Formats: sequence, structure tokens, C-alpha cells
Amino acid sequence: MKIDFIERDMKKTIIIQLTTLICFWLIFLGFQNKTIYSNSLGLISDNWQNKNEERKLVDKPYEKLTNDNYIQWDANTILE
Repeated sequence: MKIDFIERDMKKTIIIQLTTLICFWLIFLGFQNKTIYSNSLGLISDNWQNKNEERKLVDKPYEKLTNDNYIQWDANTILE
């Protein structure tokens, strides 16, 4: 009987963790969409963008995370 309880508790914990991860990724992907960002987080905050060693405040959604912008990925554009 105790093993059944542990298995149910472990299944419950795994389901909660997977649900949390899925919710995080849905929110993260949503903030990459200009419309969703502008109507939610964009109403109360702006992002900083680095251009030529100068930081500027911009109204821009998060960018997709890639190898090129891994270090500074939120609303940052890599200009070379």
C-alpha cells in the first residue's frame, strides 16, 4: 500500500512539473509575438536594446533564442 502512495505522489509531482514547464514555454513564446507582447507585458514595460555600445529604450517584443544572440536575447539585435 505504501508503494502505491509513493507512485501516485511521484506521478502527481511529475505532472505538476511538466505543466509548469509547458506554461512557462507558452508564455515565453507568446512574448515573442508583437501583438501578444503589446497587449500584455508591453503595456507596463519596455525593453532595452544595445546599439553601437549605446543602450536605448525600445518597445519591442522578445526575440527568439538562437546561438547568435544567446548572451543577450531579450529584444536585443546583434549588429555587426
